Amino acid sequence: MERWDRFSSEVSKIIMRAGAAIAVPLSTTADLEDEHMNIRSFEIKVSEVDLVTLRRRLEASRWPSVIENAGWQLGMDDGFLRRLIDYWRDQFDWRRQ
Repeated sequence: MERWDRFSSEVSKIIMRAGAAIAVPLSTTADLEDEHMNIRSFEIKVSEVDLVTLRRRLEASRWPSVIENAGWQLGMDDGFLRRLIDYWRDQFDWRRQ
């Protein structure tokens, strides 16, 4: 029971923070336009450990059974997703991006 209480308490804190964030008055449209119209350079630093972990996760993808001829009718096309994962794992240059 103690673990559940701690979990419940943490969830409550998260919900309260989210509620507080939502309750903050929004800026005017003009403020948002000014803020978003300025282009600023930035640099993203991703550690090699994170990239290795990502590759391992991509390699460990668990695939559902394929429903023949479903295409995009029941969600993402299986063949497309598999090719995308292969590309991210084997070809995409995460450092260059």
